[in-house]
Amino acid sequence: MYGLSGHAAPVCRLRARAVGRIAVRVRRGACNAPCSTTFTEGDIMLTNGLMVDELSQVISQSTGPAFLLGAVAAFVSALNVRLNRVADHRNALLRVEGDDLNGERLQENRSELTLRAKLLSAAIRNAVVSGICTTCVVIVSFISAGLGFNHAWGAAVLFILALGFFAASLGCLWLEVRTAIKGSHSFL
Repeated sequence: MYGLSGHAAPVCRLRARAVGRIAVRVRRGACNAPCSTTFTEGDIMLTNGLMVDELSQVISQSTGPAFLLGAVAAFVSALNVRLNRVADHRNALLRVEGDDLNGERLQENRSELTLRAKLLSAAIRNAVVSGICTTCVVIVSFISAGLGFNHAWGAAVLFILALGFFAASLGCLWLEVRTAIKGSHSFL
């Protein structure tokens, strides 16, 4: 009943849940509160909840997805501004259509602007899905750490999905810029 030093180490009895149990070695003087049970040094007890070390580890692992989430938010904002400019330009062409004698050229410009708007919409959609996957990475990391599960595989899969959607969004933007440059001679 006594540890190596011959003193009983008072430790409070903790109720352990079926999920999230963490085994902790008892040290001498681990608890100063009055206890109904005494453990000796080296005994194992169960604790509940998120330990400080695990929490700090999850926070440090969440910085990468947090930076990606910030980049995605700024990217969506830039895409929205670009889409609004394309829509304004298309609306201006629709107002001019009745005044210009060259209707074929206006129709070509309008279809090009429609294509650009569709590409920008696809880029925004992919970026938003990337942001949702990135947010899920952070949520899954904290929940799995709280429940005592290994979150490495789930977080890795979600992060790969987030990066894949972000790359698809960048690809749509690249196609839109290419389309704009190809047809920019008609807008000057």
